[in-house]
Amino acid sequence: MNKEDDNYFAITPQAIDELKALRRKHELTDNVFIKIVSRGNMDKGVKFNIKFVSEVGEFDSVYKVKDLQFLVDGRTLFYLNDFEIDFVNEGGKGNFIFRNLKNKKAL
Repeated sequence: MNKEDDNYFAITPQAIDELKALRRKHELTDNVFIKIVSRGNMDKGVKFNIKFVSEVGEFDSVYKVKDLQFLVDGRTLFYLNDFEIDFVNEGGKGNFIFRNLKNKKAL
Protein backbone atom coordinates (compact mmCIF):
# COMPACT_ATOMS: atom_id res chain seq x y z
CA MET A 1 0.00 0.00 0.00
CA ASN A 2 1.37 3.42 -0.95
CA LYS A 3 0.37 6.54 0.90
CA GLU A 4 1.51 10.06 0.15
CA ASP A 5 1.04 12.50 2.98
CA ASP A 6 3.28 14.36 5.39
CA ASN A 7 1.03 13.70 8.39
CA TYR A 8 1.32 9.96 9.10
CA PHE A 9 3.88 10.46 11.85
CA ALA A 10 5.81 13.37 13.31
CA ILE A 11 9.38 13.88 12.14
CA THR A 12 11.54 16.95 12.68
CA PRO A 13 13.37 18.86 9.94
CA GLN A 14 16.68 17.79 11.57
CA ALA A 15 15.76 14.11 11.19
CA ILE A 16 14.68 14.62 7.57
CA ASP A 17 17.94 16.44 6.78
CA GLU A 18 20.03 13.69 8.38
CA LEU A 19 18.18 10.90 6.55
CA LYS A 20 18.69 12.74 3.25
CA ALA A 21 22.39 13.23 4.07
CA LEU A 22 22.78 9.51 4.85
CA ARG A 23 21.11 8.61 1.55
CA ARG A 24 23.56 10.87 -0.32
CA LYS A 25 26.58 9.66 1.66
CA HIS A 26 25.85 6.01 0.91
CA GLU A 27 24.66 6.77 -2.65
CA LEU A 28 21.33 5.03 -2.08
CA THR A 29 18.97 4.83 -5.02
CA ASP A 30 15.26 5.64 -4.97
CA ASN A 31 14.39 1.94 -4.60
CA VAL A 32 15.97 1.87 -1.12
CA PHE A 33 13.45 2.65 1.62
CA ILE A 34 13.80 3.91 5.17
CA LYS A 35 12.27 1.20 7.36
CA ILE A 36 11.06 1.98 10.85
CA VAL A 37 10.55 -1.06 13.07
CA SER A 38 9.30 -1.41 16.63
CA ARG A 39 9.87 -3.95 19.38
CA GLY A 40 8.10 -4.34 22.70
CA ASN A 41 4.76 -2.86 23.70
CA MET A 42 3.34 0.18 25.47
CA ASP A 43 3.18 -1.62 28.83
CA LYS A 44 6.84 -2.63 28.91
CA GLY A 45 8.18 0.03 26.55
CA VAL A 46 8.53 0.36 22.81
CA LYS A 47 11.92 0.55 21.13
CA PHE A 48 12.29 1.79 17.56
CA ASN A 49 14.98 1.25 14.97
CA ILE A 50 15.65 2.86 11.59
CA LYS A 51 17.37 1.00 8.76
CA PHE A 52 17.65 1.13 4.99
CA VAL A 53 16.13 -1.76 3.02
CA SER A 54 15.41 -2.48 -0.62
CA GLU A 55 12.48 -4.89 -0.25
CA VAL A 56 8.96 -4.20 0.95
CA GLY A 57 7.86 -6.73 3.56
CA GLU A 58 4.51 -8.53 3.47
CA PHE A 59 3.00 -6.31 6.18
CA ASP A 60 4.73 -3.04 5.20
CA SER A 61 3.10 0.04 3.76
CA VAL A 62 5.03 2.75 1.92
CA TYR A 63 4.60 6.27 3.28
CA LYS A 64 6.01 9.27 1.48
CA VAL A 65 6.86 11.92 4.05
CA LYS A 66 8.82 15.07 3.20
CA ASP A 67 10.03 13.55 -0.10
CA LEU A 68 11.36 10.40 1.62
CA GLN A 69 9.88 6.91 1.32
CA PHE A 70 9.34 5.07 4.60
CA LEU A 71 8.33 1.47 5.15
CA VAL A 72 6.22 0.96 8.25
CA ASP A 73 4.09 -2.00 9.30
CA GLY A 74 0.69 -1.41 10.91
CA ARG A 75 1.85 -2.24 14.44
CA THR A 76 4.76 0.21 14.25
CA LEU A 77 2.55 2.93 12.76
CA PHE A 78 0.14 2.48 15.68
CA TYR A 79 2.99 3.20 18.12
CA LEU A 80 4.43 6.04 16.03
CA ASN A 81 1.22 8.02 16.48
CA ASP A 82 2.47 9.03 19.94
CA PHE A 83 6.08 9.71 18.95
CA GLU A 84 8.17 12.28 17.12
CA ILE A 85 11.31 11.23 15.27
CA ASP A 86 14.19 13.64 15.82
CA PHE A 87 17.93 13.76 15.24
CA VAL A 88 20.24 15.22 17.88
CA ASN A 89 23.96 15.80 17.71
CA GLU A 90 25.59 15.95 21.12
CA GLY A 91 29.29 15.79 21.77
CA GLY A 92 30.06 15.00 18.15
CA LYS A 93 27.77 11.96 18.13
CA GLY A 94 24.48 12.04 16.30
CA ASN A 95 21.50 9.84 17.10
CA PHE A 96 17.94 9.45 15.98
CA ILE A 97 15.60 9.63 18.94
CA PHE A 98 11.92 8.83 19.27
CA ARG A 99 10.38 11.37 21.60
CA ASN A 100 7.15 10.30 23.32
CA LEU A 101 4.81 13.24 22.79
CA LYS A 102 2.60 12.17 25.68
CA ASN A 103 5.27 12.33 28.37
CA LYS A 104 8.10 14.17 26.56
CA LYS A 105 10.64 11.43 27.30
CA ALA A 106 12.99 10.37 24.50
CA LEU A 107 13.53 6.67 23.86
